[in-house]
Amino acid sequence: RPPLETVVLNRCPFLAPVGVVRPPDAKRLGFDFDVIQKRQRLLADAPELAQKIADVFRRDEPREPPADPELALYDAFIDDADKRELERARLALAGNPPRWPAMAFDDPRLHALGQRLKARLRPSELDADERQRWDDHVRVCLQEGFGRRPSLAEFEGEIAALRETADREQQHTLNQLADYARSLARPQAEQGIAS
Repeated sequence: RPPLETVVLNRCPFLAPVGVVRPPDAKRLGFDFDVIQKRQRLLADAPELAQKIADVFRRDEPREPPADPELALYDAFIDDADKRELERARLALAGNPPRWPAMAFDDPRLHALGQRLKARLRPSELDADERQRWDDHVRVCLQEGFGRRPSLAEFEGEIAALRETADREQQHTLNQLADYARSLARPQAEQGIAS
């Protein structure tokens, strides 16, 4: 892999123009402006480098947006009307006593996320259709995984592989994780969803 660093906006470390570094800060941080300028000239004198870097990060196939709303939340901005609806819902949930708001979003991602939030926070308030959608979602997550999270079978396989080299304390932790995995599978099996 080429020695390139990927920089993500709104995360650490942050980047700023070198001009914002004052001389005392440069000395404290160990910046050598002569070396920085020399490297800048080397990069500027290698126009083919920009193409090489672009080739490294180019995707051969266009990226398909995730189908699941939780994974697709950052694929598009939320419009102002939905932002106001989110704020109204937040205030209702933070009220005293908290109440579950009727959420009317234009963005279908937010509608699905609102239903999942309700299933996680207030499962006893789900109607039959909401319960069925939630159970279907959980079943798929356990059978197929979710995002980068493994399926239940993959998770159990990872635990089994780790057991081979684990010491006594690690074995105890792995046993707790295996118990947790079984507890996840049990409600699904009781409903005839998982094998």
